[in-house]
Amino acid sequence: MLKIKNRKLGNNSKAFLIAEIGINHNGDLNNAFDLIDAAVDAKCDAVKFQTFDVETMVHESAQLADYQKKFSKTNQKKMLSKYQLSYQEFFKIRNYCNKKKIIFLSTPFDIKSANFLNKIVSAFKISSGDNDNYILLEHIKKFNKPIFLSLGMASKHEIKRILKDININKSKLAIMHCISEYPTELKNSQIGVINELKKYGYLVGFSDHTIGIEASLGAICLGAKIIEKHITLDNSMKGPDHRASLNVKDLKNFVNKL
Repeated sequence: MLKIKNRKLGNNSKAFLIAEIGINHNGDLNNAFDLIDAAVDAKCDAVKFQTFDVETMVHESAQLADYQKKFSKTNQKKMLSKYQLSYQEFFKIRNYCNKKKIIFLSTPFDIKSANFLNKIVSAFKISSGDNDNYILLEHIKKFNKPIFLSLGMASKHEIKRILKDININKSKLAIMHCISEYPTELKNSQIGVINELKKYGYLVGFSDHTIGIEASLGAICLGAKIIEKHITLDNSMKGPDHRASLNVKDLKNFVNKL
């Protein structure tokens, strides 16, 4: 059983629905507020952002992932600089979430951002790219807050090793099935892995990068208790994640179906 603010997450509770805003605000605070409003209107439980300090996170030589090259001709550092919000802006976002009565979450990608977020989040989400980043994980573990750990790109052997190495109490950790492909074809979503993950005894969730709602519906049927879905104001907006995101006009139907 995990507790996020006043919500208890367990095998006998309703699924916890996270609208993943990520960087789909495109660096614009008004976009962020509009996306939060859509999540509130659809009755999502939480919104989630991504918090990073480009200078400490990204090396000048880091190249774009293949799917990112469709939207940018530069490198990782220059691309992400366009989508970075300041810590002060995240304070405003957190306050707006409080006003709208929706839980604010964010994924830290570096120690500096983790320290900042500890002041304003009730739980942490760890991205697939950092699921074996023991420096970051051990640091966040010290905050003694619930952690959602995404397991994209990790093999069965690696998952066992990660869970053993980080040694986080079951009341503080949920593990998220994830395919790190943007977007993920439905036939590649490997929803059956959820049955395998449940054997570890942790609360299990699904980070859904498919187009549509079928994968999340399947995950719910298999017992996933956390569903995370990227959302966007417009799938045609420039940016690496918009095409793999659910348009906000379809979000209410998505939540109702789940």
